[in-house]
Amino acid sequence: MKRASPLLQMTLALVGVCGTLVLLADLFFGVLPDRDAQALQLRKRITVSLRSLLPPTLPGDEARAGRRLATRESALAVAPLERRTPPG
Repeated sequence: MKRASPLLQMTLALVGVCGTLVLLADLFFGVLPDRDAQALQLRKRITVSLRSLLPPTLPGDEARAGRRLATRESALAVAPLERRTPPG
């Protein structure tokens, strides 16, 4: 088998060293984004946004408001599916 040229060998070595440096930087300094942390942060933002849209309720009415919201969300989720089903 033909041996790789010195230029190709040096290129592959530099790519390997750079990749190792990036992984080490992420390990020690957290350079790359954490997908789980981003998902949790997005869920928190959505929850706060939805909570600000809901009308304020009394402490005893929270369960009733939660059930009402759940049925409203499930109705909205089912509505597009109902339109897609063929008649008959």
